[in-house]
Amino acid sequence: MKRSIRRFLFACGLMIVLKPDPAGAQGHRNRVGRDTLFESEICARLSNINPAAVPHFKEATEALDADRLGQARSGFEAVLQLAPDFPDAERRLSQVELRLKNIESAISHGRRALALEPSATNKASLADILLESAFPMKCEEALPLALSAANELADDVYAQQVLLKAGVTCREASAIATAAERIVGLVPDAPWAHYYYGISLAQQERWEESERELLISRELGMAQSDVEEILSQGVRLHARMYRWGRRGLIIVGAWAVGLGALFLLGVVLSKVTLRAVARTQATGTFEIGSAERVVRGLYGLVIGITSTYFFMSIPVLFVLVLAAAGTFFWFFLKIGHIPVQLAAFVAIATLFTLYAIVRSVLARSKDVDPGRRLMREQAPELWKTTEEVANKVQTRPIQTIFITPGNDVAVMERGGAWRKLRGQGERCLILGLAAIPGLPLAAFKSILAHEYGHFSNRDTAGGTLANRTGRSMHYMVLSLASNGLARWYNPAWWFLRGFSIIFFRVTLGASRLQEILADRIAGLAYGAKNFISGLTHVIRQDLLFDLQLSKAMEQNPEAFSQIKNLYTLPSVDIGETREELESRVSKIVNSQSTVYDSHPAPGERFSLLEKLNLNDIHEADEREVSGLVPDVEALQNEMTAVIHKNIALNRLQTAGG
Repeated sequence: MKRSIRRFLFACGLMIVLKPDPAGAQGHRNRVGRDTLFESEICARLSNINPAAVPHFKEATEALDADRLGQARSGFEAVLQLAPDFPDAERRLSQVELRLKNIESAISHGRRALALEPSATNKASLADILLESAFPMKCEEALPLALSAANELADDVYAQQVLLKAGVTCREASAIATAAERIVGLVPDAPWAHYYYGISLAQQERWEESERELLISRELGMAQSDVEEILSQGVRLHARMYRWGRRGLIIVGAWAVGLGALFLLGVVLSKVTLRAVARTQATGTFEIGSAERVVRGLYGLVIGITSTYFFMSIPVLFVLVLAAAGTFFWFFLKIGHIPVQLAAFVAIATLFTLYAIVRSVLARSKDVDPGRRLMREQAPELWKTTEEVANKVQTRPIQTIFITPGNDVAVMERGGAWRKLRGQGERCLILGLAAIPGLPLAAFKSILAHEYGHFSNRDTAGGTLANRTGRSMHYMVLSLASNGLARWYNPAWWFLRGFSIIFFRVTLGASRLQEILADRIAGLAYGAKNFISGLTHVIRQDLLFDLQLSKAMEQNPEAFSQIKNLYTLPSVDIGETREELESRVSKIVNSQSTVYDSHPAPGERFSLLEKLNLNDIHEADEREVSGLVPDVEALQNEMTAVIHKNIALNRLQTAGG
């Protein structure tokens, strides 16, 4: 593009209309015609030499201005006879010869004028004449003269015109740029000045400024076809690209500032949350305190804004990916060589990334059962217990129980967002079979009260937008990773990494608050000791079951797949394994929470519960939960089959990957 503009600039010839003789020096550039002060100075110097020559000089000058070139030549020759070596007469005679196309004579008189008086005016005049010479062009002599004259007479239009002409004729871009810029400042109403300045700016790749100057020249009267010819050579296109690029940077900058603000809000809310729950004491009811209600409201607002921000960021992300690919191709076009294989990779990677972005936005979750349904008639006592706990914490009981192979004890609510908000969603309990062995009934009720606390506090009712955001992020990560595009050079991957930090900082802070408030409900209903005992038991059972499975697989891998009931494996109550187990339990309980934990560390939760004034509420019931399920062995066998199936599937995927 730069070369194209430059070729045009030199090819156009710049037929600038120059005055036959400079009107005067600095301060008189905008006057029409001869500068009377400048003319008076010349006549005064001539009068000192020979007063009789003055009338001839004036008449010759008038003839030159009237284009009576023969009369003008005779007049200036007469002056030189009366006042030999008068430089102004030599200069004006050189201009007469130039207009008569007597180039060699014009050059001769111009050089003599400069030799007699090396002024900036004589330099500009000689440079102008030399630039008309074709035998050959005298650039080596003309350009330095034009530069010197233009620098000495920085506010003289004629001197700058000569420099502009010299720059074009001698193909000197810096001279063109300097002269064009000065001329625009000297004659701002001249359309040709803005026109050539616009061309000069285009040659410097200052596209937006170039477009502006060209449009100004058109408004001042420059022919539209001439202006359009330059604009269509890429000036308009590049100017638009730069404008949109700048706007894009502003948008991306504002977008990044917004993300930073959301991150700071998440940090502040995390601190406010801990202070709120630490200050509030139990009131003997299951109501949430006013301070906690405010924090929950803020969390809901910020999570909503953050989730919305994700989907609003998709167009920005789209543009960033395309811009990154465009920058790659632009760079190699600039250097004149595009590596074919690399270009193909970039094109394919860009398409796959854009597909991953679109797919993540359109992703929908499937409502599948998280485990095996346990009907009321299969475990009536367990169902009765869940209803008893619901009445205790003053909330609606669960409607479905799912049995899973692991250690899960959780709740969820099914149904549309509107049903959940109205409290009409299907309430479900997820009960991991590995958590049941040895779990006292009172401790189980406390854990169940905690889970019901999530229903009471409406933790499961909202969050639809946040869940959708998390799901979209998950699908985008999977799509990029599966196609090998989770790399540093992919803008989408950087966006996911950065946004996930912000998103999880905010949402997990809300999750920690929900857990603390649900803990309080459990403590109020069944006492802190039962909840602490129950949660510790669940942690221990999770680790114990993993240890039992690992030990069984290590001892006899072939026989492991034939085990019918993995829930009756030999205990690890003694020896180093037991010590390892208790060490790991202690480490988990006493660990410190991080800002990216969905649950506070158990020890912190226990400490908060113990600080509450619960009046030593405690319900003692040492019966085991397994006693509430009549045919627990059949369920264990069924869940064992699920575990074997999952292990086999995982091995198959690992081998295939």
